[in-house]
Amino acid sequence: MLIYNITFNVEDPVRAQWMDFVRDELIPRMTGTGLLTHPQLMQLMRAEPQGTSFALQFRAEDMRTLRDFLQNHWPAIQDLIRERFGERAVYFPSTLKILDL
Repeated sequence: MLIYNITFNVEDPVRAQWMDFVRDELIPRMTGTGLLTHPQLMQLMRAEPQGTSFALQFRAEDMRTLRDFLQNHWPAIQDLIRERFGERAVYFPSTLKILDL
């Protein structure tokens, strides 16, 4: 099982609009692919010089599933985020593997 994490830094004046976008458009679009599940949105608890940071996480069954999402769906989603928020919501994605302890 993998976690696909997207860390965002969102400028404060667009934070409410960004939260609506994540809830109403981004999460449904990403889970609607059938490839990502279990969305979670978290706020990073550290002071930022500008804006607020958030982590948006999804689960993917395996690397093949995640690659399918990244190749066939992620480019259009990136375009949508850039179109809607430009530099007011910057982000970077990362992939984490869940380990059994």
